[in-house]
Amino acid sequence: ALDNSFYTSAFMLGSLNMHEKNLEESLLWFEYLQVLNPDDLNVVNNIAACHAGLGDISRAKAIWSSILAKDPNYELAKKNMDRYQNQ
Repeated sequence: ALDNSFYTSAFMLGSLNMHEKNLEESLLWFEYLQVLNPDDLNVVNNIAACHAGLGDISRAKAIWSSILAKDPNYELAKKNMDRYQNQ
């Protein structure tokens, strides 16, 4: 059986669901991981991407802004902010 507290497995489940456009399920996995490790910017970035994919662009942009406040050089957040700049 899958150990749901195992970080790598949960990250992969979030990623696979994101790839398959199951964004609500993906969001659940990444939010679970955020509880375990709130400073993981990859997880936070994926949460923002899920919100953007679900149509909540303003929430996604707020999350990406918070990432860039912590790490101004985080390239994925910069690219995502640029992508949604006019939305």
